[in-house]
Amino acid sequence: MDIYSALSLVQRVKPGMVVETRSLVKIAGSKATLSRALKVLEEYGFVWGRARGWVAFADALWQPAYVIESILPSLRALRGAVPVRCPRKAFELLRDFFVTLDWKAWELTGYQTPRNLYVYADSVEDVIRRLRAVGLSRISKGGELVYVLPRVGDFSNPTERTYLDCVARGGRSWLDAVAIELLYPDELSVRAVFPVGLVEKVIEDLSLMSEETEIR
Repeated sequence: MDIYSALSLVQRVKPGMVVETRSLVKIAGSKATLSRALKVLEEYGFVWGRARGWVAFADALWQPAYVIESILPSLRALRGAVPVRCPRKAFELLRDFFVTLDWKAWELTGYQTPRNLYVYADSVEDVIRRLRAVGLSRISKGGELVYVLPRVGDFSNPTERTYLDCVARGGRSWLDAVAIELLYPDELSVRAVFPVGLVEKVIEDLSLMSEETEIR
């Protein structure tokens, strides 16, 4: 089963981060077919977790096909990311790498305070060596400050690549994606689909930010 067949199967259920397995089995026709579809989706990073009776999917799974095609490199990179705990001063060592997601979105929009630093690297090992030089604590499964992503896909348009990474990651990154889309419409060749309420929130927040800037 290819990725598009797996997506079309799961996309028949009502969109939601957590979906009951029995609903998916009913659509797939058998547990075996569903198992094959979920395996493919896991390989591409669309499945965030599985437990008895439910499956947690990435927000991006219900995007249109043309968006899915555009974010596949981002999903592959996020799936291969290495999380590293290190002191904040180490961020300065990574400025010559391609920065994306939280920090790049904040640089572009000034919208959400960044949480973690995400960087692309030709050699993940090289980045970890640099971080060790300033006191790398350990590769960690939680509470990370830096995520090192393998360099996958096209980086010729930094604004659009950051946008697509935000779409692929989902969660709070969708807010950053909407902000980028509103502020840099001419730099995007692909437009994702977002909930109306989320778009309205970002428009309102950006408007308030603009008013506060004018007052100062």
